[in-house]
Amino acid sequence: MESALFGFVTVVALALAFFFAIFAGAYVRRLEAQTFNPIGDEIGSARTVTVKVRKGEPLSPDELDYAKQIIDARSSMIAFCIPATLFMLGTFYVFGSLYHLHGATPSERTFLGVFPMLAATNFTTQILRSIRLKRRLQNIS
Repeated sequence: MESALFGFVTVVALALAFFFAIFAGAYVRRLEAQTFNPIGDEIGSARTVTVKVRKGEPLSPDELDYAKQIIDARSSMIAFCIPATLFMLGTFYVFGSLYHLHGATPSERTFLGVFPMLAATNFTTQILRSIRLKRRLQNIS
Protein backbone atom coordinates (compact mmCIF):
# COMPACT_ATOMS: atom_id res chain seq x y z
CA MET A 1 0.00 0.00 0.00
CA GLU A 2 2.76 2.43 0.96
CA SER A 3 4.70 1.63 -2.22
CA ALA A 4 1.65 2.40 -4.37
CA LEU A 5 1.29 5.78 -2.67
CA PHE A 6 4.94 6.62 -3.36
CA GLY A 7 4.48 5.55 -6.97
CA PHE A 8 1.41 7.75 -7.38
CA VAL A 9 3.11 10.78 -5.84
CA THR A 10 6.14 10.16 -8.07
CA VAL A 11 4.02 10.19 -11.23
CA VAL A 12 2.13 13.31 -10.09
CA ALA A 13 5.41 15.10 -9.28
CA LEU A 14 6.82 14.25 -12.71
CA ALA A 15 3.66 15.47 -14.45
CA LEU A 16 3.75 18.73 -12.48
CA ALA A 17 7.46 19.15 -13.25
CA PHE A 18 6.71 18.90 -16.98
CA PHE A 19 3.75 21.26 -16.62
CA PHE A 20 5.78 23.92 -14.82
CA ALA A 21 8.76 23.41 -17.16
CA ILE A 22 6.59 24.27 -20.17
CA PHE A 23 5.56 27.58 -18.62
CA ALA A 24 9.09 28.28 -17.36
CA GLY A 25 10.42 27.72 -20.88
CA ALA A 26 7.85 30.10 -22.33
CA TYR A 27 8.79 32.69 -19.69
CA VAL A 28 12.51 32.39 -20.49
CA ARG A 29 11.83 32.68 -24.24
CA ARG A 30 9.79 35.82 -23.57
CA LEU A 31 12.67 37.29 -21.56
CA GLU A 32 15.18 36.45 -24.28
CA ALA A 33 13.07 38.28 -26.88
CA GLN A 34 12.74 41.36 -24.68
CA THR A 35 15.11 44.27 -25.31
CA PHE A 36 16.56 45.87 -22.22
CA ASN A 37 17.92 49.32 -21.61
CA PRO A 38 21.55 49.79 -22.78
CA ILE A 39 22.56 50.48 -19.18
CA GLY A 40 22.07 46.75 -18.61
CA ASP A 41 25.13 45.91 -20.70
CA GLU A 42 27.41 47.01 -17.86
CA ILE A 43 28.53 44.29 -15.47
CA GLY A 44 26.74 44.54 -12.12
CA SER A 45 24.26 47.17 -13.29
CA ALA A 46 21.21 45.14 -12.25
CA ARG A 47 22.53 44.76 -8.71
CA THR A 48 23.46 48.44 -8.52
CA VAL A 49 20.03 49.58 -9.64
CA THR A 50 18.14 47.19 -7.35
CA VAL A 51 20.25 48.25 -4.37
CA LYS A 52 19.41 51.88 -5.12
CA VAL A 53 15.71 51.02 -5.25
CA ARG A 54 15.96 49.01 -2.02
CA LYS A 55 17.69 51.88 -0.22
CA GLY A 56 15.42 54.54 -1.73
CA GLU A 57 18.28 56.43 -3.37
CA PRO A 58 17.55 58.75 -6.32
CA LEU A 59 17.74 57.21 -9.78
CA SER A 60 18.52 58.76 -13.14
CA PRO A 61 15.79 58.37 -15.81
CA ASP A 62 17.77 55.58 -17.52
CA GLU A 63 18.26 53.76 -14.23
CA LEU A 64 14.58 54.16 -13.39
CA ASP A 65 13.55 52.69 -16.73
CA TYR A 66 16.01 49.81 -16.32
CA ALA A 67 14.84 49.18 -12.75
CA LYS A 68 11.24 48.97 -13.96
CA GLN A 69 12.21 46.48 -16.65
CA ILE A 70 14.24 44.30 -14.31
CA ILE A 71 11.79 44.29 -11.44
CA ASP A 72 8.85 43.61 -13.76
CA ALA A 73 10.72 40.64 -15.24
CA ARG A 74 11.75 39.28 -11.84
CA SER A 75 8.39 39.75 -10.12
CA SER A 76 6.18 38.21 -12.79
CA MET A 77 3.84 35.51 -11.49
CA ILE A 78 4.98 33.13 -14.22
CA ALA A 79 8.51 33.42 -12.78
CA PHE A 80 7.33 31.13 -9.97
CA CYS A 81 7.28 28.28 -12.52
CA ILE A 82 11.08 28.09 -12.46
CA PRO A 83 11.41 27.24 -8.75
CA ALA A 84 8.24 25.12 -8.97
CA THR A 85 9.88 22.98 -11.66
CA LEU A 86 12.99 22.56 -9.54
CA PHE A 87 10.93 21.71 -6.46
CA MET A 88 8.90 19.11 -8.36
CA LEU A 89 12.08 17.52 -9.71
CA GLY A 90 13.37 17.17 -6.14
CA THR A 91 10.03 15.73 -5.07
CA PHE A 92 10.14 13.31 -7.99
CA TYR A 93 13.61 12.14 -6.96
CA VAL A 94 12.74 11.65 -3.29
CA PHE A 95 9.46 9.82 -3.82
CA GLY A 96 10.84 7.87 -6.77
CA SER A 97 13.66 6.64 -4.57
CA LEU A 98 11.22 5.72 -1.82
CA TYR A 99 9.07 3.87 -4.35
CA HIS A 100 12.12 2.03 -5.67
CA LEU A 101 13.02 0.84 -2.15
CA HIS A 102 9.61 -0.88 -1.64
CA GLY A 103 9.61 -0.29 2.11
CA ALA A 104 13.32 -0.85 2.76
CA THR A 105 15.19 1.60 4.97
CA PRO A 106 16.07 4.74 2.97
CA SER A 107 19.69 5.84 2.78
CA GLU A 108 21.17 9.32 2.50
CA ARG A 109 21.02 9.00 -1.30
CA THR A 110 17.23 8.93 -1.13
CA PHE A 111 17.11 12.43 0.27
CA LEU A 112 19.47 14.08 -2.23
CA GLY A 113 16.30 15.48 -3.81
CA VAL A 114 15.93 17.76 -0.80
CA PHE A 115 18.76 19.98 -2.09
CA PRO A 116 16.85 21.12 -5.20
CA MET A 117 13.83 21.65 -2.98
CA LEU A 118 15.85 23.95 -0.73
CA ALA A 119 17.23 25.78 -3.77
CA ALA A 120 13.67 26.23 -5.08
CA THR A 121 12.67 27.69 -1.73
CA ASN A 122 15.56 30.15 -1.97
CA PHE A 123 14.54 31.12 -5.54
CA THR A 124 10.98 31.68 -4.36
CA THR A 125 12.09 34.00 -1.56
CA GLN A 126 14.17 35.97 -4.08
CA ILE A 127 11.12 36.40 -6.31
CA LEU A 128 9.11 37.55 -3.30
CA ARG A 129 11.84 40.11 -2.53
CA SER A 130 11.50 41.43 -6.08
CA ILE A 131 7.77 41.81 -5.58
CA ARG A 132 8.47 43.97 -2.53
CA LEU A 133 10.88 46.03 -4.63
CA LYS A 134 8.09 46.55 -7.15
CA ARG A 135 6.06 48.29 -4.46
CA ARG A 136 9.02 50.51 -3.55
CA LEU A 137 9.61 51.35 -7.19
CA GLN A 138 6.02 52.51 -7.55
CA ASN A 139 6.57 54.87 -4.63
CA ILE A 140 9.76 56.25 -6.21
CA SER A 141 8.26 57.00 -9.61
